Amino acid sequence: MVLYMKKNINLYYTNTDNMPSKISKYLKDLSLKIRFKKIIKMCKFSDSCKVLDVGCRDMELKSYLPNNVKYTAVDIKPQPGIIEVDLNKQTLPFNDGEFDYVFCLEVLEHIHSPYNVIAELKRVSKKYVIISVPNPYHYRDVIKHLLRIPDKVGHINSFIYSNIWRICKEQNLEIKKIKGSFFFPFLPSNGRLWTRHMLYLLEVNNSAYKNT
Repeated sequence: MVLYMKKNINLYYTNTDNMPSKISKYLKDLSLKIRFKKIIKMCKFSDSCKVLDVGCRDMELKSYLPNNVKYTAVDIKPQPGIIEVDLNKQTLPFNDGEFDYVFCLEVLEHIHSPYNVIAELKRVSKKYVIISVPNPYHYRDVIKHLLRIPDKVGHINSFIYSNIWRICKEQNLEIKKIKGSFFFPFLPSNGRLWTRHMLYLLEVNNSAYKNT
């Protein structure tokens, strides 16, 4: 029975490629739409605001940003309009404090040294860093953990709030806002326990946690 459950949960909950292509694409697009809309609401963009999208994939975030922002994208996969950067081997090729907002969405769980990458995100930002990471308390991850289902999507790190808080304290970043994404794309959720992703707005602040 346990082997049967593992097989089927692994099939339907860890790999959407096994779903009919139209359903898979619809759920993926809906997931991105919910996350990006919630993330954008966490920000207040000024005219000519400079934005960096780290791990941009196909630059989906760009379509949700105001038209007057100056958008720069980096990713490990080179494409037109995207600067190629391997975060496991390279630093970001930008000056200190070059951007107002630095986004790093669903990336840190794939990185060998997330602490060093967060330090780079902070270095190139003069105001805010926005990160999104999977929530290990979401039912899919809890089931995979209980049934010992191996990871198939390249996740080598897992983050709970206390991990993010500790990293921020050591990096002099202040957690300003936290939101959840959704329980399932049809069921949005801001709660920390069952949400699929945790969204953090971090402020670059050298005095953050000074008295903690």
